[in-house]
This record gives sequence, C-alpha cells and structure tokens, in this order.
Amino acid sequence: MLFQCSDTDGGEDLKVKGTAKKGSVSETDKCVGTALVEYYCADNQVKSKTLECQPGYGCENGACV
Repeated sequence: MLFQCSDTDGGEDLKVKGTAKKGSVSETDKCVGTALVEYYCADNQVKSKTLECQPGYGCENGACV
C-alpha cells in the first residue's frame, strides 16, 4: 500500500498550525523559542524547516501570530 503525504495547512503556511502526515509519521508545526518549525510535504515525504516569524509577529502554538 502506497501512502500519500498530506499537510492540513496546505504546505508552508506560517500563520496556520498544521500537521504533515504520511503513514505512521505525523508531525505538527511547533514553536522553538521565537522560531517556527514548519512541517510540510515534499517529494511525498514529511520534511521540516525552522523559520523566523516576520517582524512584528511571534510564534505561538505552532503558528506566527
């Protein structure tokens, strides 16, 4: 059975907390200090990148607000 990667916030959306899933792998966007760890799908795999929120925004509950 082939699993497709899916992301509930539609990809790299820093203002929306989302969860990227593929099979048994499930990762939810989260804050690490003032940075956002954004999980997304690329090449049918769950990937992540750490990004700083735009000036004037802070990271709270997995999104830049």
